[in-house]
Parts: sequence; C-alpha cells; structure tokens
Amino acid sequence: MVCNTNIIKAMMIDFWHSDKAPYQKDLAEKITKLFNQIGQVHSLQRQKEWIEAFFYIANLHWDKVDNYRIDKFLMFLRF
Repeated sequence: MVCNTNIIKAMMIDFWHSDKAPYQKDLAEKITKLFNQIGQVHSLQRQKEWIEAFFYIANLHWDKVDNYRIDKFLMFLRF
C-alpha cells in the first residue's frame, strides 16, 4: 500500500497545482478512469486498495485545503 499512497500523493499534488477549471476536470476524469482500469485489468481487491490509499491521502491533507481550492477538490470527489 506504500507504493499506492506515494502515487496517489503525486496525483493529488498535481491536482493541487492545477489552476484552470478545464484542466482540473480533465485531470479528475483521467484519475477516475485510471481507478476503473485498475479494477478491470487486475482485480476488484486491487482497485479497493487504490481507493483506500486515495481516501487515506485525502484524509491526511483535507485540513490543508483552503477556501480557494475546496471547490476543485469537491468536484474531484464527485467524479
């Protein structure tokens, strides 16, 4: 799970630094598709591990999300 959390952390940092709404939406869709492909190519257990790692990282850094970035992270979670 350590490898998963490092990759998820890198994705979250990339999303953190995205400023334009079209890029944010595109990036959120790509990450969501990646999670879906993991479930199709590997197993649902592997997909579950990735999603758990995502929520672990999101939970660690949620208190650092400021008022300017909260909308884009909520949009990301809706995907």
